Amino acid sequence: PGGAVFLFTPQLRFSKNLGEGTNVAFALERPAAEIDYGAGPALEANTPMPDIVARARWEAEGGHLQIGALARQVGWSDGAGQDDTVTGMGGSISGVVKTVGDDSIQFSLTGGEGIGHYYSDLNGGTSDAGFDANGDLEALPSAGGFIAYQHFWNDKWNTALVYGNLQVDNSAGQLGSALHKDEY
Repeated sequence: PGGAVFLFTPQLRFSKNLGEGTNVAFALERPAAEIDYGAGPALEANTPMPDIVARARWEAEGGHLQIGALARQVGWSDGAGQDDTVTGMGGSISGVVKTVGDDSIQFSLTGGEGIGHYYSDLNGGTSDAGFDANGDLEALPSAGGFIAYQHFWNDKWNTALVYGNLQVDNSAGQLGSALHKDEY
């Protein structure tokens, strides 16, 4: 679903097991700015620091719960000394709750500003930042998530019923065709 966070990126990560079923991880990830230039010229993306990610996960017999946080810089440069950078921050909660047999309910909710790069349907788009009515760069607020029920018919076949939603609060400088809402 488009509101799911799904991105594999090179990272330097430290993980620590805190005890039975509990672990944390901290990572520096390769940054990538995705900026909507509207009708203006495409400028060079500028990411002055790596993305900083933190995660905690609790596992139990009945499933797991995970929370995460992200901080990043998103910006542009024209190569001639003009640039602008904004801060992006977001958080996420997700998990799996086992029901009957191997069946489960799976869920995720993520929100923040300047984090569009991490969503399944926005990765590779122009979803981290845009320009306001004054031409200043602004981090785009977004929220997304999904809920699913997965049923196993046997060892080889399963079915999933999924609903997902993604919302982006577009800036004044974006074209009308910029993604605003996605339902799955």
